[in-house]
Amino acid sequence: MAVKSYSIYWTYFNEENKLLQNNNFKNPNMSMKEKIDEIFEITYFGLFNYQNLKSKTLNDIELSEISEISKYITENYLLFFKYINSETKKKSLYKEELSTQDKEEIFYIISNIALPYIKNNSFINSNVLNNNNYSLSLVLIELAKKYKFIYNLIDSNEKIVYFGAAYPLFVTMIIIDITNESEMFNNIKSFYTKERISKTFNKGRPLSPEEYNYYKSDIENLKFDEEFNAFLINFKQSNWTTFSLDKKYKLLFQLSKFTALFLKEKIKSLCSLDDGKDLFYSLYNYMYLFLKKDSANVSDEQTSNQTFIETLEEDEPDQFLSPVNFKDYNPFKIGEHISKLKDYSKFVCDTDRIVDFLSQALYAINYLKMIEMLKKDSYEIGEFLIERKKISLVKTLNLYQKNQDELYEKTDLLNSIDNIDLNGKVFKEMTKKDYSLNDLSNKKSQLVTMLKIISLMLVLAPKTAKRFNYSWEMLLKYYIITFGPYKKQVAVYNKKDIDSIRIQVSKLLNAYNRNKNNENFIDTLFILNKLENFKN
Repeated sequence: MAVKSYSIYWTYFNEENKLLQNNNFKNPNMSMKEKIDEIFEITYFGLFNYQNLKSKTLNDIELSEISEISKYITENYLLFFKYINSETKKKSLYKEELSTQDKEEIFYIISNIALPYIKNNSFINSNVLNNNNYSLSLVLIELAKKYKFIYNLIDSNEKIVYFGAAYPLFVTMIIIDITNESEMFNNIKSFYTKERISKTFNKGRPLSPEEYNYYKSDIENLKFDEEFNAFLINFKQSNWTTFSLDKKYKLLFQLSKFTALFLKEKIKSLCSLDDGKDLFYSLYNYMYLFLKKDSANVSDEQTSNQTFIETLEEDEPDQFLSPVNFKDYNPFKIGEHISKLKDYSKFVCDTDRIVDFLSQALYAINYLKMIEMLKKDSYEIGEFLIERKKISLVKTLNLYQKNQDELYEKTDLLNSIDNIDLNGKVFKEMTKKDYSLNDLSNKKSQLVTMLKIISLMLVLAPKTAKRFNYSWEMLLKYYIITFGPYKKQVAVYNKKDIDSIRIQVSKLLNAYNRNKNNENFIDTLFILNKLENFKN
């Protein structure tokens, strides 16, 4: 595991953990940092499993709960690691059978380092995400990834790692784009056609008698246009916005039963979805986030007929555990750090813009990762998500193209979007190097990654341009501030360094305009050049 040594987390690690009594964790070496990073990731995943275990969503971590949670995650450490890395086959830094010493070390790190940090930094106020579709979409994507296997974690030697019961629900919310109510009905009409559902029901692995009975009434309704259409019309914005949270959830869960058919190869028993009631309680904070009602539009009759929520909805959750792990680029910590620098006034940056840049960058990156994940789980879902962003992903950036079977496959341009963090050594090299267009053929180049991520943000999160004053220079600056290298008390970079990189990109854009083979730079300079022309 590559440690982000220059990240804001490690910059302030010693200060935030100065009360640790174990000297092994003061000024940790690289080996210990790797262990802490691994354990932190498992702890984060473990907390979502813990929510399932307790059939509730966490609003906070009480100090009295830390020991219990730490014990639970330690006991299930290797199982959680297996599921998190089931597709990458990555090896843990710990042995396949934990020794007593291993367990003691893991427990100590969870209880004294990981959980205190998560308690203080990883619970988000629901109101922060109001009217921020990119942040909401990012949260939704990460929830799908977190809950892909939760509810089905068993220590088994079976070769297939089966999906958990919550996965179809979150995938459904992604398919219909639940953060965009005005387009939700159109998305549903496009994907959930009677023909597609019926075909999926009958192909692939045969359903068991119990599963067939579970779907009997649903499949019967497909035979009647009037009943099926009446169900779909519930999702029209004019209807949807008048429904209570409870009714919205029931409609969504009903739709997710159809989604589960597309994922059935890795769902051990479709009957495990049941009626969705238990799922609702354990996911309440997240369902509230996406389905909360507009009280001005909900009738007394609708609220009085709720069956899942009862008095639960009266206690509106004020915060929830973020499924996005911001440990290495906490925007509020970054804002605090920048404000301490001697030439702070020269940076002209604000924390709100750091927050927005981070959410939009991570949304763009994770939207592509989500497509690749879902293409493996169900090519039809993956194809639909690409088609929905066809102008951005296919026609503009050429990230996907059709193969001989008329299915989308990613091009080489989609590679190398993971290495978003700038380390000190690479950054200094960037400030001194005199770049040419030929250097952009190096897909491992940090400058190429930076230009590619900014281009993705502009096409997948188009409000980015206005938020950053239609200025690629400002986007470049905030990329460096958000993902750039940090050191305690000093900056690894200054305004002069940022200006030197800005000048290099400006020279590349000028060369791009003179070059006849501009298609070679479609993923790096094409969109930035359009933004430059728009601004001028």
